[in-house]
Amino acid sequence: MDSVSANAGSGKMPAPWVPDHGSVRPLAAEDLERVAALFLTKFRRRRLLDHAVAQTADYMRKLYLDGGENKALVQINPQGGLGGFMGVLKARYELNGTALDAAIIGPFMTDSSTDHGWAGPQLLRALHQGEFDLYLTDSANRTSLAFARPMKYQLLPVHCLEWTCVFQPGAMAAALLQRKWPGLARLAVGPCGRAFDALAGR
Repeated sequence: MDSVSANAGSGKMPAPWVPDHGSVRPLAAEDLERVAALFLTKFRRRRLLDHAVAQTADYMRKLYLDGGENKALVQINPQGGLGGFMGVLKARYELNGTALDAAIIGPFMTDSSTDHGWAGPQLLRALHQGEFDLYLTDSANRTSLAFARPMKYQLLPVHCLEWTCVFQPGAMAAALLQRKWPGLARLAVGPCGRAFDALAGR
């Protein structure tokens, strides 16, 4: 897991709007289905079933739009189609008594079938025109890092971000066994796991 952060710096200059290459605007409700389909294509590698798109779109609506402070961005190509998306959530940190506004960057993706290399830089440029002091993300892949490093993002060491505390180890082990060997009888494995958890909790 990678963590990337950058200070926004001073003297933010608005980037020119280039209609020939598309434009960037905040995520809107009418974008959700297209964004959900792009997300499933890029990150889940599954068929675009209607219910999967609908469920993902509903989750994104709750995450980005229902909170009342929408910071997510979409890039719209010159033909009016979705060129890219950047999921952004706002967080507040404090450093030495100074309050800092941070952008927590989630999915950062472009549609390679319609984008010709402009969507990613446009989304990052638009993000940096905002009010944020810090930009944070995790699980950044090599493509995202290639965009971020020229903008002075820094790769931070990972400490305990992957630690996991299992509260029901027996139930978890039973679930893993059944996933690996579906032929195992659920009635035999499940009670054993629950019994182990009950003894461990005493």
